[in-house]
Amino acid sequence: MSRRYCLFPVLLAVLALTPLAGGQAASTPEGQAGGQRHCLRLLMLDSQAQAQELAERARSGEPFAALARRQGAEAQKASQMRCLAASELSQEVLAAIGEIEPGQVGRPLSLGGKWLLVQVTTDEHWRRGEELHQAGRHQEAKEALLRDAALNPDGPAWRLLARSRAAAKDQAGALQALDMALTWSPEDVALLNDKASLLQGLGRRDEALAQYETALALQPDNPVLQNNLAWMLVRQNQKLERAEALAGRATQLDPGRASYWDTLGLAQQARGNQAGAAASYHQALKLDPELAPAKANLLKCLLALDQATLARLLGQGPEPTAKAGPGAPQVPRRKAP
Repeated sequence: MSRRYCLFPVLLAVLALTPLAGGQAASTPEGQAGGQRHCLRLLMLDSQAQAQELAERARSGEPFAALARRQGAEAQKASQMRCLAASELSQEVLAAIGEIEPGQVGRPLSLGGKWLLVQVTTDEHWRRGEELHQAGRHQEAKEALLRDAALNPDGPAWRLLARSRAAAKDQAGALQALDMALTWSPEDVALLNDKASLLQGLGRRDEALAQYETALALQPDNPVLQNNLAWMLVRQNQKLERAEALAGRATQLDPGRASYWDTLGLAQQARGNQAGAAASYHQALKLDPELAPAKANLLKCLLALDQATLARLLGQGPEPTAKAGPGAPQVPRRKAP
């Protein structure tokens, strides 16, 4: 049986599963073949004493995810929740978890000179919270997602809870949820981007800029981050040259995104390059004819141009001697009648 992802070799002797790409184990939906479904978190340890100590700490209320994180990055990754049918688990694991409830830890299991600690968990609350969020029932979604976060604090519940709270106009609660998510994944650029957007909406613009800068330092060639930071710099009227460079780079990395061309146009317009901005807005509208801000800004640019430049842009004058700006396309020339 081929495997596209490798856990600890010893664990593979215990879990007879076929993992999926991206580090997520195969998940058997309720009611399908394979019998009862189990969601587990696993932690491999060197000694029985260590396993027993951590089991006691987990039973005393310390999050299993926190215990795993202290064992190192590989252990933390291996401890992430996996939901499997009973038929996909060895008899040793099934015996170790017995009849224990979600959140509880089974007895340490001796395995190939190592000791395996297993926590039973569930994704029921996550699935319910996601369903309620999609239905716009945000208070009920909050309750379900908080239950999931209590069991799986390093999972996606905090991020979805932030979105659900933001949709319910609870910006402070959304920010709190994102901060909780970032305690588990401090280098997750998607979370940093979400937090920056939220801070921006709260008027905390300097903090938002700092979040974008942190995220971009982690992924310098991420066009979403480049675009968002560029847009924020333009709104703040700060570092406009850098804003134009970032926006131009975003359009090079993902030229099919209309909003990136719109941001480039904003940066060029803020620097007084009306012709370059007009070309960028034109490209944005080619990609998305319904992009209202680009329509309005293109009109402003055209009205600000002198007759000679406008004629060149419309294809009725001599070619310009310089390019419109970094990343900006030329407006297509019309043939003279």
